[in-house]
Amino acid sequence: MNEAEFTAHLACLDTLGVRHMTHLTEACAIAHYQQQTEFPVIKTLLADDAPQFKLLTLFLVPCWLHDGRHYKKLRPFVPQHHYALADFRSRYWAYYTELLKYKYEPAPEKKVELSKQFDKIFSTYGL
Repeated sequence: MNEAEFTAHLACLDTLGVRHMTHLTEACAIAHYQQQTEFPVIKTLLADDAPQFKLLTLFLVPCWLHDGRHYKKLRPFVPQHHYALADFRSRYWAYYTELLKYKYEPAPEKKVELSKQFDKIFSTYGL
């Protein structure tokens, strides 16, 4: 069905409000995208937390800045957890700074180092 035919079918649903029509249109567009076979369907999307990106792909990965905002919202009660979170956030943003530097001056040895740092920062081993 093309867009004109789809719109004609929606017009028959005159009991739905504008908001419901929008949601129905979005759901149909996502379903169509997911079932098409002419080009690869993206499984992982890197984006912000905007609602229009939700359910579009199998995995929605927040960009670095949006991901970091979630850690800022945490409010630990136990002092040890407070210090651990502060340490983690410090290492998180220091690592992000190193990623930005690598973006402009990539080097194979730096890539290996960044990979090891990532594993160390985000590993739950030993917790």
